[in-house]
Amino acid sequence: MFVKLYGANEINRLYAGWEKNTLLKSRLPVLREGIDAHLGKHFNASVCTILPQIEGVIHDIIPMTVKKIYKKDLDAVVVSVVDSKDFNQTTKKFYFKIVLQEFRHGDEIPVLSRYAILHGEDTNFGTEVNSLKLILLFDFLQAQIAEHKID
Repeated sequence: MFVKLYGANEINRLYAGWEKNTLLKSRLPVLREGIDAHLGKHFNASVCTILPQIEGVIHDIIPMTVKKIYKKDLDAVVVSVVDSKDFNQTTKKFYFKIVLQEFRHGDEIPVLSRYAILHGEDTNFGTEVNSLKLILLFDFLQAQIAEHKID
C-alpha cells in the first residue's frame, strides 16, 4: 500500500523537504543518490545509501562521547519529539526491533537488520519495500529533529 502511495512525486517531495533542513546540508549529495537509486529501482544501492544516513543524522544531533547509538539516546529523541504515543512506540519498535536487531554471522538473517546488511551477510535486502521503509524512517527523524531543534 505504501509503495503505491509513495511514487516518484512523493519521494521527490520528501527530498525537497530534506533540502530545507540545514542539519542535512553535508548529507544532501549522499541522500540524493539514495533517492535516485530508489527511483531508478536500484534498491540494493538505495538501502545501502540511506541506512547509514539514519545513524549519521542521529549522531549529528545527539551529543555522544562514544560513537555508538545507545537505545536511551534514540529514545530521548523520539520521545521528546513525537506527540502520538502510538506512532512513537511504532517508530521505536521498528528501529530497535528491526533495524538494530542483533545479529551474528551464521545466525538466521533477520529482515532489514543493519548489522546483517552492512556486514555483508544479508544479500536479499534490496527490495522496494525495504528501501521505502528506510526513506520514510529517515524522513520522520529529520522532520522531527528540524521541527523541534533537539540538542
